[in-house]
Amino acid sequence: MNDLFINAVPVFDSSLDNEKNIFLLFPLDFKKADKLVITGENEYQIYLNGKLIGYGPSRAALNHHRVDTYHLSNLEENNRLLIVLASFNTKSFECVDESAFIQFELFNGEKIVTYSNLDSLCYLYEGKYQKVSRFSFQRPFVEAYNPKYDQDIFKYGHDISYSRRKLDVNRYGYLTNRTSSYPKLDYVGFSIIEKNEVSFDENKPIHDDRYYHSDFLCIYPRKEWDVDYGKIISRLVIGDTLKSDNILKDNESLTYKYPFSVTGFTSLSIKVKSKSKLFIYFEEISVSKDKIELNCFRNTTDNYISYELNPGEYNLTSVAPYTIQYLRVVVISGVVEVNDAGVILLENPDSYRLRYKIDDKKIETILKAARNTFASNAVDVLTDCPSRERAGWLCDSFYTGRAETIFTGFNLVERNFLENYANFVDVKELPEGMIPMCYPSSSSDKIFIPNWAMFYGIELEEYFRKNDDPALLGKSLIQLRGVVDYFTKFGNEFGLLENIDGWIFVEWSEENNPLSTRGVNLPTNMLYAGFLSSAARLLNDPSLEEKSKKIKHFIKENGFNGTFFVDNLIRDESNKLIKNNRISETTQYYAFYFKTATVKEYPALFNLLLNEFGPSRDDKKIYPDIFKSNVLVGDYFRMEILMEEGEYSKVYEESIDFYYSMAIETLTLWEKDSKTDSLNHGFTSYIANVIISLLTGIKDIDYKNKVINIAGNGYSKDYDIYIPIRNEYLHIIQKDNKKEIELPEGYILIEK
Repeated sequence: MNDLFINAVPVFDSSLDNEKNIFLLFPLDFKKADKLVITGENEYQIYLNGKLIGYGPSRAALNHHRVDTYHLSNLEENNRLLIVLASFNTKSFECVDESAFIQFELFNGEKIVTYSNLDSLCYLYEGKYQKVSRFSFQRPFVEAYNPKYDQDIFKYGHDISYSRRKLDVNRYGYLTNRTSSYPKLDYVGFSIIEKNEVSFDENKPIHDDRYYHSDFLCIYPRKEWDVDYGKIISRLVIGDTLKSDNILKDNESLTYKYPFSVTGFTSLSIKVKSKSKLFIYFEEISVSKDKIELNCFRNTTDNYISYELNPGEYNLTSVAPYTIQYLRVVVISGVVEVNDAGVILLENPDSYRLRYKIDDKKIETILKAARNTFASNAVDVLTDCPSRERAGWLCDSFYTGRAETIFTGFNLVERNFLENYANFVDVKELPEGMIPMCYPSSSSDKIFIPNWAMFYGIELEEYFRKNDDPALLGKSLIQLRGVVDYFTKFGNEFGLLENIDGWIFVEWSEENNPLSTRGVNLPTNMLYAGFLSSAARLLNDPSLEEKSKKIKHFIKENGFNGTFFVDNLIRDESNKLIKNNRISETTQYYAFYFKTATVKEYPALFNLLLNEFGPSRDDKKIYPDIFKSNVLVGDYFRMEILMEEGEYSKVYEESIDFYYSMAIETLTLWEKDSKTDSLNHGFTSYIANVIISLLTGIKDIDYKNKVINIAGNGYSKDYDIYIPIRNEYLHIIQKDNKKEIELPEGYILIEK
């Protein structure tokens, strides 16, 4: 389908189809134009007269492509658009592994100025090394630039000296317009915090990781790499502090910092005075409190970019986005004047629609951190993190989708995310009916998480409860039915799932131990019951609700030991299902969250959880035999359960200090309660929903029927909050425990 273009055809150099990690340049010189319509695969950047104005495409399912439209302004007498097309030709969590192409039309009013065709100018970008390390197991290659890097290619009128390529019409699939907002791509400058001598310790071990050796990922073997700056960085030693200026000579470094962690494209303005080798490396955090100590391999990533440059002036912009608070420039040889260093932000601009003033600085700081976290994880799809993976994971998306509602008033990015899943077609990597754990991606290696497929159904119901979207609903229900049918083959004589295939993922805790997940895993079955209830309503199939009720009843009768629900049931020698002796905190939260248990039925268990458990429990001293919960999903389930029961003070007590400790270090929120993993993880932005509900008492917003339900006064703080509701706002002021509420037009308020 090509109805979104008039003349343009999708083009690529087919002789490069088997090449990995290449960039192609498409320069468009013009005098007048006001609009660029473009799509492509894998990734592209768009520069107008040297300034980055676009990054895409908005990711889509295999054989589907989203079309971006850029409105051009601030033109000069003569102008150059430069499209940089990246073709990775490798498997990744970040995007589908699909043949690269570009398709574009440049307009001046209704007139086409130029368009992609077989005669379009195209050059192979020869200024980079091709055979290099991957950035991570989940993302494609690091950026490494060679002496052919041409500092002038972004400027109008400069003849590109690289070899011109012969273009072919490449295949394309279904085209659809992008519906989510475009990032603004604003620049933020970093500040110099120190200049140092550097040296290299040959005795230090060389960094090594699984993505250096994986045949599945279609990588270059390490012995074939053109350059290996990871070896150099592994042995880097930061030495004495030098007089602070911006001139770097052999074995010197400059370290830059931004007040908090940001995501975007590195931007370095430098003047190379003699032939030089340099690299930049960056991190979300300093791993030492006593000094600036950066480990660019901390998060199983190769957080660096290398340059080998001839004399000249350069504005160096990365092709890929990264997550950075600290950035260090290291000159191995040569002389380099560093005039500026910073990041061109890649964020969802709608995240600033939620506005607030709150008489609690901790809460305000957490909300800022939640907003920053959401903004960098909701650009085109809902991602787990903008650093290590940039992948659209289910379950994570359930919470980030909720955050999108509270921050923006819409679910535009979540719609793109769910549409990608609706368009997923099995490519023989997965069993029939199963869907990927993250998508768009091409790196499953036949691994899937059945639990996340269940969250897909639950997220669908919540999305359609908020949004009238018949086109997406029809496609989604077909996919959902396939998932429902998939699980039926694992039902035992009691209707419970037993010994199901795949990676049984309950949460990052001891709950994931195979000793807990084998046999009939109870939290998985509690989730399954919740999934069946959602599917019953979406598919209008009452039989699924009956299955859900039977599962809950069986678990209550057979999975409760009098005090706790056990993790799993296993077969004894007579093939009878019996309770295993493993018990996890998270299993109890699954029970209440998915309504296997209610507070009325199990008051003792609820009170035990309320008073003795939670994020601050020292599991070495208090109930040491009960495995502790982690953030996703146990602690989140706990928050919602406590909120449901009106335990606002308890939620504040447990959560605020926990998230504040993260926020004050990076102004983002982390994957886990440690610094070893991602320090910007999309699902954590959901704490904003919890806080807004905690303060205001908002229990539910019915967007279709325009009803706002408020239960009680919420937590006792003074505040002034504007909550986006579609294109309008719900305005709530609380002062001295008295509320003033201004409703969006057409909405009614129900207070309980």
